[in-house]
Amino acid sequence: MTKIYAGASILTVIFGFGLMSSTSPYTGKKVASFGETWIWLSLGLWVVAAAIAIAVVVPALDRAGDGFALTDRDADQPASSAVARVAASGGVVGILMAVVVALMVWQPGH
Repeated sequence: MTKIYAGASILTVIFGFGLMSSTSPYTGKKVASFGETWIWLSLGLWVVAAAIAIAVVVPALDRAGDGFALTDRDADQPASSAVARVAASGGVVGILMAVVVALMVWQPGH
């Protein structure tokens, strides 16, 4: 599931750049440019969220999946440690993505 999410996330950014460089059918003006604060800030926050997901969430989920059938005392790390790591880092990723969506809707400076 994480591989599907990663691919969809990258495609979203690519299509977003395509839409950003297009012109509005109503005004004939360019939709946005990379020089606008909300664009580069959104991209930067997406990169941070993706890095946290790749560096923390995915490995913790893989470790939790490998030791799913094991009891806490048989595993190298307690299952509660993996759950806490996924919950905390997943929460941070969720907040970052919510901020990205808010920036795209609000478009400060646009």
